[in-house]
Amino acid sequence: KYDRELLGELSRCAYESLKEFFQAALPDKEATPGAIIAIQTFGEMLNFHPHLHCLVTDGCFGKEGTFYQLPSMVDLGLLSALFRHKVLRMLLSKGKITGALVDNLLSWPHSGFHVHQGERIESDNKAGEERVAAYILRAPLSQEKMVYLEEKGQVIYSSGKKGGDKKNRDINSATVDD
Repeated sequence: KYDRELLGELSRCAYESLKEFFQAALPDKEATPGAIIAIQTFGEMLNFHPHLHCLVTDGCFGKEGTFYQLPSMVDLGLLSALFRHKVLRMLLSKGKITGALVDNLLSWPHSGFHVHQGERIESDNKAGEERVAAYILRAPLSQEKMVYLEEKGQVIYSSGKKGGDKKNRDINSATVDD
């Protein structure tokens, strides 16, 4: 949380994971995927929640310019496990966590790491491209989730989620001074 340089390392772990995962699935073991990686540090309730949004090519480019498309069915659990391994190894090498903590984290039934694959966006789908670009660059605050109570001089921010975990219904508020 307090060492912002680790966010760049998180991105590097993501790209290295993508590259290794793609190369293992394709015939050209030196081909390179294209990726745009955006670092996000906020969660639904404006909490610290470092994560990455990635736009990734649907395959890799060989040295001669050949594009190798990734098979449509890939096991994203393997990519997630590879990413977790790289992140934990990086944090361990930088002295940010201990081997005992790594062992503890590896024993959890839910790793805390997740890779989501959206639908493929074809090159002629401009609306799809714009939707993904807007999502990857979204602001930490949403005006739709804010209400200003003028009589109290207070701004209320809520997640807008219903039901489920109590945290999803928490409200953050701040008083506005003139």
